[in-house]
Amino acid sequence: MTLRRFLDSFPLPVVGVDEARRVALWNAAAERLLGWPAAEVLGKPDPSVPAVVAAEHNTMWDAALRGDCAVQRESLRIRRDGAPLDVVITTATDGALALMFIFDVTEQRAKEEQLAERENHLRLMLEQLPAIISTFEENLIFTSAKGGGLRALGGSGSSATTRASMSNIAADPAIAISNDRTISGQ
Repeated sequence: MTLRRFLDSFPLPVVGVDEARRVALWNAAAERLLGWPAAEVLGKPDPSVPAVVAAEHNTMWDAALRGDCAVQRESLRIRRDGAPLDVVITTATDGALALMFIFDVTEQRAKEEQLAERENHLRLMLEQLPAIISTFEENLIFTSAKGGGLRALGGSGSSATTRASMSNIAADPAIAISNDRTISGQ
């Protein structure tokens, strides 16, 4: 099997451009991800490269054509239907073409953004609640506390203040007994 046939059947989208930056390889996975059939893009500039990243892609293609080490970076592509794609691109060369292996990370980025938004929302809720959320190591050594309830104890929520406030509370025998009962489920 030749390298070109291998790349045509490769499961990741692969786009290869010549020195004139015209598409010379557009595998089946590129067709599926980007939406253009190979027949429509071969011999033309890559239509999936938006103007905002064109200079970056030209630099990567030039480096690959010179035989420079492979580069991997996050970038942007546009599908035929106009939908943007967050991608990670790895460059290489087969000696004649600059090759770009494209990995779609759009869903992963959306999930990361959703998780960050949820974490921020939870953090804001926790800061407003009149409660204290504490964490302890396995041997029940206090590690941290957060929450709006710390203000009632004279704390601000910072690590040092929180640790000092919680240490003072733990020194109170009545609170220590109450904590022990709570932890043991009584």
